Order: sequence, then C-alpha cells, then structure tokens
Amino acid sequence: MKRTIGIIFILSFAFLTGYSLFKVNDEVQKVESVSNLIDERIQINSIVLKRNSYIYDRFGNQISEVYGPENRKYVSLEEMPKGIMNTFLAAEDHRFYEHKGFDMRGITRAAFVNAQSNDLKEGGSTITQQLVRNVYLTQDKTYKRKLTELLMSYKLEKKYSKDEIFEFYANAIYFHNRVYGIETASQYYFNKHVGQLSYGEAAFLAAIPNNPTLYDPITNFENTKKRQQSILKKMKKLNYLNEEQYNQAVNEEIVLEITEPEVRFPDYVTYIHAEFGKLVSQAEGFDERLQNVKTPEEEKQIKMELETRVNQLLFEQGVKIETALNPTIQERVTRTVNNYIPGYAQASMVVIDHQTHQILALSGGKNPKLFEFNRAYQAFRSPGSAIKPLLVYGPYINEKKVGTTTIVNANNFDKGNYHPRNYSKKEYGMVPMIDAFKYSHNTPAVRLLDEIGPEKAFSYLDKFQFEKITDKDHTQLASALGGFDYGPSPLELTSAYTTFGNNGQWTPSRAILRVTDESGNTIYEWQDPTNEIWTKQTNDKMREMLTAVVQSGTAKGLGMTGGGYVGGKTGTSNDYKDIWFIGLTDRYTTGVWIGSDRKASVQSLEQTKLNMWRNVMQPLVGAN
Repeated sequence: MKRTIGIIFILSFAFLTGYSLFKVNDEVQKVESVSNLIDERIQINSIVLKRNSYIYDRFGNQISEVYGPENRKYVSLEEMPKGIMNTFLAAEDHRFYEHKGFDMRGITRAAFVNAQSNDLKEGGSTITQQLVRNVYLTQDKTYKRKLTELLMSYKLEKKYSKDEIFEFYANAIYFHNRVYGIETASQYYFNKHVGQLSYGEAAFLAAIPNNPTLYDPITNFENTKKRQQSILKKMKKLNYLNEEQYNQAVNEEIVLEITEPEVRFPDYVTYIHAEFGKLVSQAEGFDERLQNVKTPEEEKQIKMELETRVNQLLFEQGVKIETALNPTIQERVTRTVNNYIPGYAQASMVVIDHQTHQILALSGGKNPKLFEFNRAYQAFRSPGSAIKPLLVYGPYINEKKVGTTTIVNANNFDKGNYHPRNYSKKEYGMVPMIDAFKYSHNTPAVRLLDEIGPEKAFSYLDKFQFEKITDKDHTQLASALGGFDYGPSPLELTSAYTTFGNNGQWTPSRAILRVTDESGNTIYEWQDPTNEIWTKQTNDKMREMLTAVVQSGTAKGLGMTGGGYVGGKTGTSNDYKDIWFIGLTDRYTTGVWIGSDRKASVQSLEQTKLNMWRNVMQPLVGAN
C-alpha cells in the first residue's frame, strides 16, 4: 500500500513538473518576462562566494583566519581529486555532465527510488539547481521559487562551463556548523586538506549537504554514516569505485577530528582588526570625510559606512593581511606579562622597531583572548613623569636652544591654586637640567612648561596624534606631570618615544605591512608622512638625558648588559595607579605599563616594570 501511494505521488509530481516546464514559454510571454525580471534582480553574469580572510606574521606564517557567518576556504577544481567529484556526482547528480541545468529523467527516477526505499534519499535537483539555490535564491519550497530556479539553472549553464559550475558548487554548499565548501569541511571535520581525503571520508562529507541538520556529523553521526554507505554503493554501481576500493571505503572507520580555526597571538590579532579599519579609512577617503563632518548624525553615518566596508572586505571579498609580527618576540612579551604580573594587577607591553616603524609585538594584558579589552591600545591612563620628555624637556630645549647642564629651579612651585611638590617633598634648589630629568623632580618640569607655555608645548605633543588629549589638557600646568583627563595608551606613548631613535623625526608605528587580494596584488598600504618633532640637536640632548635615567637615575636598576645605546624614562601616576617605563636601544623602542583595571595601587611592582623590560629586551641587544 505504501509503495502504491508513493508511485501515484511520483507520477503526479512528474506530470506537474513536466507541465510546469511546458508552460514556461507561456509564463515568459506574459506582461513581464520572468527571465528579464531575473536579469534585473540577480547578477547572473557573476558568481561571488563569500571568502575567508587571513592574517600572517612577518615571515608569511598564518596566525589567524577571519570569517563571518560563512566559514569558507575556497579551493579550485584542480586541487580536488577526481574521486571527490565522483563522490558528489553519485550523491547528488550523476548525469551532471549530460543535462542542461535541470534533469527531468533525474527528477522522475529519484522520485521512484525514494518511494521504494527508505535508504538513500535522492533529490530531484541538479547540482546546477543547488548552486543557484545556494547563491541566488532562498530554500523556500514554492512554485515561484522553483520556476525561477529552473530558469536560472538553464541560463547559468549557458554562461559557465560544467567544470566551472562544479567548482562553484563544491565551494558553495553548506556542511553545517558554519562550514561552507568542501575544503573547509575537510579541514573542520577531519583536519585534512581535500586532496588527503579517503573515499570513505569523502563520501561521509558528501552525505551532509542533502540535509545538513539531519546529517550533522557531530550530533547525528549514525545518520551521516548510513547515508555515506548508500553513496558508496551508488559509486560502485556507477563504476566510480572498483570492488577493492569499495570494500576498503565501506569498511573504513570514520574518526572525526574537529578542528576549529586557530588564532595565534590573540591580542596582536585583535589590534590588527582595529588597525585594518584605520587603514581602510585612510585609503578610501573616510578620514577626510570624518574631518569635515558638520553634524553628529553625519559622523555616525560615515562610521557605519566604514564598518560596512571593512566587514565586506574581511567577511565577503577575502583579503590577506601581512603584518610585522615577530612571533619570537611576541611569545616572550606574552610570557613576561603572564609570569611577572600578580593576580591583582594588569600590564601591557609594546615592542616597536623604530628603524622601520613596525610594531613587532604587543600585549593587551594577562592571558589574552581574541577581541577582549586590549590594554595596549584601548587603555588610556595617566603617563605620570613618562610624558616629560615629550611635553616638557624636548619642546623646552628645542625652543630655548639650551644644553643639558642648564640650571633649573627644583624648589617648590606655587601658581594660583596649583601647588605641585617633588615626590620626596624636598626642595633641591638650583640643579642641572639633566639631574632634574634623571631623578624625575616634578617642580622643574612644571616651571619649564610654564615658561614656554602649555600652548607651545602642546604644539609639539599634538603631532603624535594622541587620541584622547582634550582641550582642557592643553591649558593645565599639571599636564607636565601626566595630569591628563585620560592620557595616552601604552601603544601611543611607546610610538611617540620612537622619535628619540629617529633624530627627532616621527612616523606612526604600524602593525600592518600591506593588504593583498587572493592573487597577491597589493590593495592597501600605509601612506604615512614623516613629521619633524624637533631638531637632531635637541634629540641628541634628549638621548643623553634618557641614558642618564638608566645609568644613575630612576631606572638605574634596569641592569642591562652588552653594548649599544640604552635610554628611557620612568613614570608614576598619583597613588601609584599607573607605573611606566618606556625605553629604547639602537633599534627598538619598548614600553611597559603596569596598573589595575580598578585603578588600585601597584606600588609594589615598581622594580617589576624594569625587570619586564629587561627580560624582553636583553636578548635583542645588538640585534640587527
């Protein structure tokens, strides 16, 4: 009885399908041509599949794979073994190379087979139809959608070769668990490239797209295995497998090895995403548009357009992002932060090659995770005395043309309601500028800022493009001691210090070297100007004073050994909520910030900041 009902249903379905196809010509002749309507709404001339993006270190090693709702690794037909093609032909459409997009014989045959068997559920849709449904249409089972699918399949076969259609299909189909395409499925379920799959594994994967939920290998393994067995039987029947190949495949034990895409160095990768948005903004004119906005609404709209463009590049078009990451240095930075910082505190480190302006490593905090709060570029904290070289001494020497031994007043300072004192609460009288600097006396710095004026001093600091320097900061003498509304991030402050390694010149430090398309053609590179902050003569004097800090000043416990230049500056905010050391060698500028997310005291870690800097930098002394 069941078989009889099935056959009646089949004949009715076949009749209605044939009648529908016969009536297509009448439908096309009506008020608006269905074909013309499709041409207007669907770009039938091109098939564009969403593709993953990739991030690489400086040596070309992949450190992250970037994808949105569709995780897809595109693979060419040449990279797919013939056996893989045969597996899908057997499972879905063995007359693929014979029909013109739809297959009446296949529809009728599949209906009879399905009515007589509860085993292999054959579909009436061709591979071309499935491609059309995946790329252009929805999965709705309606007459209108089916008619459109048939027409588009026919047109697609006229536009593309069979091999091209199969390649698109193999990369478009869904394998559940956000996995799209045969290469992605092969890597996700078996941790293998498609060319390494056995016949048994290939047939197992080919079972999934027919009903990705029902045949999800993770939750419904037995369903998938049962359909795999049926596919293998059909492959043998179609002579895609000989007896020996069939027996080996059908008896093979299928062992899943679920492999999620790996993200190495998540805090560095998190920053790459942020910098990529800035690079696109610069390259495509969003920066200029944002500088000329007239209303908050207009600014919001431009930022939304930028976000859409970035997502389109990363999650749809697919790009390759080459970075300056040095994995050896990054691993050392990560270990240092994790090992040196106790549970109540946090830290960040940044390492920059100031000869190339490249960010080699950065830490966003202890035990970093992808896209979590990244203290390297998202934490804006008081720099304390670490701001003095950039806001006070550099500008003062450059303006006044004085030497490092110029005498300055280190006694108490009082002006209006502002009464800063030295950390020791002592007055030191008239001292050489280099002594005031290396011992980080407060009152001389405030006096020097007052003498040249905050406006003049900030004309130097503003060239560093600190994100959160406010108008109020520009008027405060307390800024000489790091008294900002927000302050710089560790990355910003470290990047500013690279000036001391470049004769007073500053170029923004970048992590991205270039961005290419899949073929390796460059589509984005940073176009950064070099700005003169102060003269080489001023810079030489600053380097002398920075060296004095590590030799006999507040960083004399640094304990670096080996040849070459070493200099730097410490910084401490009020109540020890932030402690810093930014230092440089002949080639590298490295910053350390230690603090607490709750802004509690970290006074006990004063020496730790120097130990961390030395641990990362000592192996790099003398490195080229």
